[in-house]
Parts: sequence; C-alpha cells; structure tokens
Amino acid sequence: MRPALLLLAGSAAVLSACAGGPAGPAAAGRADAVRLQATPSAWTEADAVPTGAERADPIVADAVLDELMAQARSGVRIAGPEIAAARLAEAEAQLRAARAGLLPRIGASASGSASSPDTGPDLRSGSLSAELTAPIDLSGAIGARSRAASAQAEVARAERDQAILVAVRTTGQLYAAVRTAEAQHAAAVRSLESAKDSLSLARARQQAGLEDGLAVAQATQARDTAAARLPGLWQARTRARLGLELLLGLHPGALTAQLEAPAPTPVLAARQVLDGPAEVLARRPDVRAARARLDAAGFDLAAAKADRWPSLTLSGLVSRTDTNIAHAADLASLGLSLAGTLFDFGRLSALADAAGARAEAASVTWRDTLLSALSQTETEAGRLARAAAARAGEADALASAREEARLARARYTSGLTSFRDVVAADSAVYAAESRLAAAQGEEADASFALAAAAARI
Repeated sequence: MRPALLLLAGSAAVLSACAGGPAGPAAAGRADAVRLQATPSAWTEADAVPTGAERADPIVADAVLDELMAQARSGVRIAGPEIAAARLAEAEAQLRAARAGLLPRIGASASGSASSPDTGPDLRSGSLSAELTAPIDLSGAIGARSRAASAQAEVARAERDQAILVAVRTTGQLYAAVRTAEAQHAAAVRSLESAKDSLSLARARQQAGLEDGLAVAQATQARDTAAARLPGLWQARTRARLGLELLLGLHPGALTAQLEAPAPTPVLAARQVLDGPAEVLARRPDVRAARARLDAAGFDLAAAKADRWPSLTLSGLVSRTDTNIAHAADLASLGLSLAGTLFDFGRLSALADAAGARAEAASVTWRDTLLSALSQTETEAGRLARAAAARAGEADALASAREEARLARARYTSGLTSFRDVVAADSAVYAAESRLAAAQGEEADASFALAAAAARI
C-alpha cells in the first residue's frame, strides 16, 4: 500500500508544480487596475521649515518623552495597535489557509465489523483506505487567491504600522500639551508673584503717604485675577496627562510621578528627517496599505476571470479489505477529472465584473491616498514653518513686554506715572508669556505631526 500512496502524492506534487501558475492572470488583473500618478520631485513648503541650527533656541531632548514614545512604539496595552495586531494575525492565518489550497489533500478511513450468524462461523471484516485529491491550478485561480491573501496580509501589516505611528505621534502631542499647560501655569504663577510684589509696593507707598487707596485696590484686584487663573490652567495639564495615560493603557494617575518634574515643551527636528516625496511615500504605512489593497483587488480579479475556465483535479484511492474467511483484497486507482460550467446565466461573468469594479475602486483609492499623503506632508510642513515664525515673534514680544514692565515700575516708584500703568504692563507680560507658551506648544504639535507625515517618528 505504501508505494502506491507515495506514487499518488508524487504525481500530485509534480502536476501542481508544472501547472501554469497564477502569475500571468494576476499580473494582468493588477495591470487592469493600476493607474500611476507622477510623483513630484521636491516639496513646496519644506524650505520654510527651520532646522535645528536656524532656531533661536535648541531642539529639546527629553528622556521622559523618549521613554513614553518607546512604550507607544511597542504597541502594548494600546487599543489601536493591539486591534491591528490581532487583525494581522487573522490575515496571516488566512494566508496560510490559502497557500494550503495549492497542496494535495490526503484523507484516510478505517472500518471494521463482526457478526455471528445462526449457522456457520463468525464473520469479521476490516478495511483501510487512503484518498488523495490534488487540484491542478492550470487556470491560476488558486494561486491568484493565495497571492490576494498575501496582499491582504500586507494590508494588515501596514495598518498595524499605521496604528503604531498614530499612537507615537499622539503620545508626543499629548506630552507636549502637558508641558504647554505646565508652561502656561508657570507663567500664571509668575504673574501672581509679580502682582503680590506690586501690592506690597502700593501698600508701602500708601503707608508713606505717597499714594491713596486706589493703587492698593488696583493691586489687590490684579492679584486676585492672577490667582483665579491657576486652577483652570492646572486642570488643562491634568486633562492632557489623563489623555496620555488613557492612550498608553494606564490607569489614571500612573504618570503623575513621572511627569512631576517640570520640563520644557519638546520640539522634534522634523525638518531634518523630511526627505524627498518619493521616499516619504514609499515609507508611509497608509500608502503601503492602499497599494497592497490594489494588489489584492488585482489578484481577486485574476482569480474571478480564471474561474470561468474548467478546473482539473487529480484523485487517487488506495484501499485494503480483509475478512476472516477470504484473502485480503487491495485496490488502487488514479485519475484526472475535468469540470467546468456550461451555462450559469452569467453568474461567473458577473462575479468577474464585480471584481473588476472593486479593482477600479482600489486604483482610485490608491491614487487618492498618494495625493492625500503629499498634501498632508505639505500642510504640516507649512504649519510647522508658521508655528516656528510665530514662536520667534512671541519671544521678541515677551522681551519687549518685560522691558516695558520694568520701566513702568521704575516710573511709578519715582512718582512719574500712575499705578494703572504698572498693572497694565504686568498684564502685558503675562499675556506675552502665555502666548509664547501656546506658540511653543503649537510648534511642538506641528513638529510631531510633520515627523509622522514623513513616517520618521
């Protein structure tokens, strides 16, 4: 029995290897769907983005941020990457199943029986059989579906990478939001301390008979206004921290100790990683996913077209039957069967047309993904350039406001101006510090967004 079974398996393997294969039909189906779009050779907004050397202050290095981003890259406990990883495992399992369709299938069965008739000896019998079935992929349909499953696995892999990219980008942006709220809270604290100093000065001048009660009332109001800002600004920091903990799959308060020490708002050197458009497109996970979907649709189309042709199957059977009253009987058979549909009311043609429509839609989606990726990168590059310019302008405005506040206090101490000028100048300093913190936060947010758009975060 064993030599016959080996002969069947060997015949199936040889015929499967010699079949026409899916490469031709799949390539043809893919060619039906692909419409290439010319890629620009350079960015229009990138030159406006400052490099580290062009910034007034250096790019911030932050060990805490590095640790949090590394945690986001791992994808552990983060909903988006974990779901995408599960879908990738599903797609890889489906790929293994599709590849198994190219291989022979061998089944075995065994049976036995016994009876005791009224007359004559007891009857006992047993049988053992093995059956082999191997599809011969002459049309390429099975191979095309295997390649479509491989492309779907690549889609899932790219979607997992995209989920991780989004998680890392959002981690950086939420961390920057924490530090931005922290900077704005610190500016409010300084404003409160300045208001307290001004109140002390106004009271001293009132006690010396140099000032009436109006200056003290104005200073008291300025102090109370500055104190009232603090809870809301700290709450903004708390919201950003809670959002960061939720993203990383941590319970509320898990990052409190880690974020306790103040730190500057970090800005990535995104301009230094923004290479050419073609390189960015090749690296972006969403573009890879769209291209893999296009490939899968092309292979599905090739398989649908191949389904209209007859299928060829190799089958073989080896069996042995033995009884207690007769000699063993062996049986071996090997054959080929050809099956095809003569008339199905246009069902297979309709399925091929549907696959062609899906391939066309995948082609349009891929083209739109390319254009969206280019547009997003250009948008974030321009946004970062404007944010850097705004941050530099706010830094100059703050320096001017501080000088004005110094002069206003000196003039008030000399009796040359009213206390209202001091209050106005101190308020201008706080507003400038708050705007600078917001501008630094916007620059940080834009730098993470550009690095993600370039798929280099």
